[in-house]
Amino acid sequence: MGLIKSIINKKEIFLTNEKIEWELHLNNKFQELVINPFNTKEFKIEGYFRFPSKAIKKVYAFYFKSNNLAMNFQKEEKQLRKQDEYYQKEIIKDFANEMFLIRFLTKETGEYHLNLKVTFKNKVIEEQQLVFNVKENKTSQGKGVLKVEQRHKRNFIFENGETFIPVGQNNAWYTSSTRKLDDYRVWFSKMRENNANFTRIWLNTRSFALHSGEKFDNFISRMNNVNELDQVIELAIKNNLYFMLTLLQHGQFSAKVNPAWKHNKWNKENGGILSSPEEFFTNPRAKEIYQQQLIYLVARYGHLENLAAWELWNEVDWTDNFNSFNVVEWHDEMTKFIKEIDIYGHLVTTSYKHLKGEGFYLKSIDYANPHSYDYTNLNINSELVKVIEELHGLYKKPILHSEIGIDWRTGKGTYQKDPEGITIKQNHWGAILGGGAGGGMNWWWDSFVHFGDLYFQFKGIGKFVKKMNMVSEKYQLLQTLKTVKISSSQIKLIGYLLDDRSYGYLYHKDFKYNNKVNEIKNVLVEIPFNNGNCLIEIYNTTTGEVEETLKMEVLNEKVSFKVNILSDKAFIAIQL
Repeated sequence: MGLIKSIINKKEIFLTNEKIEWELHLNNKFQELVINPFNTKEFKIEGYFRFPSKAIKKVYAFYFKSNNLAMNFQKEEKQLRKQDEYYQKEIIKDFANEMFLIRFLTKETGEYHLNLKVTFKNKVIEEQQLVFNVKENKTSQGKGVLKVEQRHKRNFIFENGETFIPVGQNNAWYTSSTRKLDDYRVWFSKMRENNANFTRIWLNTRSFALHSGEKFDNFISRMNNVNELDQVIELAIKNNLYFMLTLLQHGQFSAKVNPAWKHNKWNKENGGILSSPEEFFTNPRAKEIYQQQLIYLVARYGHLENLAAWELWNEVDWTDNFNSFNVVEWHDEMTKFIKEIDIYGHLVTTSYKHLKGEGFYLKSIDYANPHSYDYTNLNINSELVKVIEELHGLYKKPILHSEIGIDWRTGKGTYQKDPEGITIKQNHWGAILGGGAGGGMNWWWDSFVHFGDLYFQFKGIGKFVKKMNMVSEKYQLLQTLKTVKISSSQIKLIGYLLDDRSYGYLYHKDFKYNNKVNEIKNVLVEIPFNNGNCLIEIYNTTTGEVEETLKMEVLNEKVSFKVNILSDKAFIAIQL
């Protein structure tokens, strides 16, 4: 029996590096089936793409229910967070227009053959074939998805080989129950204006979690929420932000820490199949059902190059009755499953409540994702370097702190301690120049960063990383080289010596969020460098602007220069 009534693509020309989307409208026979459209064991539509190169790849179609989101502006409302931010209320008008969508993105030009296969209860009931041509996109070349740089396993690179260094913060959920998406519009635009390029978004119970609706295995009641997530992602793309998508949060499976188990639809008391949270990791049926959710998410978002990584868990060891062996086994199974169905090969990670976790040893986990709020009263630059080296030594993969701070309790408490956002600055410069894959990401995006308008602390490092190319045969940490000399014992240096360039960050050893330091003038800095002509640029770390440019000849494989340092300075040395 045929179910597909029509196949619609609204584009006349298909281009590389642009989303290609087909609407699959089904006839009334589909309603008669009485199935769960989110369970591919019952019903699925698969698209088999034959590339011009003859490769064949499978992409799932996903159930989609459209709606219309609108904002009601109320300028007279008193609860303004900023002068230019009006109180608003998001209004959803449900169009109830349901269909299946199949999304695809490619870099290969030529003729494609698409075989659509409809399966009902393990029996193929319909097939349709499409032929389409993809032309070269001359305005958008596309960098590809993020990968791990394989020589040193320290950094991220795009498929085209270009370095990507994350600079940004968490924006896990909207914090206003009325503003919702407009929260993200404001946050993301502020981040873009200040050179941030990275964020972290949660599928949280209060926002985008699929299984927080009426059922744990059927997400129809959550379609409005997922459509909101679509628009948040569009805002991220518009603002040149890459994002880590956090799929599960510890509180959903905890009755103790940020407890939400009482209301979790996986809970037997709410119609689910689990008697206790820890069964989620071992119950065969639970794992099979969760894989259906992964199929849905990969089908809906897998084509996105701005999707930096799938993060399976936030702080998984806060879940009740945590068993490390069971959790590691679960992670290995789920990460391998994602890599099997994600034809684009996005990175996969997870996180624990502190710095270390057994799951980071898995080959299927692409980078370690530590959390720490233990930097109260410390010089973050110095301490972070030690932590990164220890973790990289353990896991031999990139280290990206997706949560870091001085106060895990409240954003306002963090602001009271650090009203200038010095920790935001040090989280980034210390991690990025100290061996990490990207900047340490602050929490409290709303009550710390936005409250204090501290976005400017992303600006300097965000501009600096655009000039950093970390692909190099040689990779040496400046802080480990005995040939590095600094004339003042008050000044420390971290950074890199690469093939024909060096990136450095100089900072006062007593520079902290709660301690002012005096300027030290004429600090002599000497680093090893290739003989020949050299260009050195000295940077303001707050603005990212070049303050001084020096040209000199390098003799005896070392270069030296003088600089005045109040709290910190950065430099780039390039062989000419």
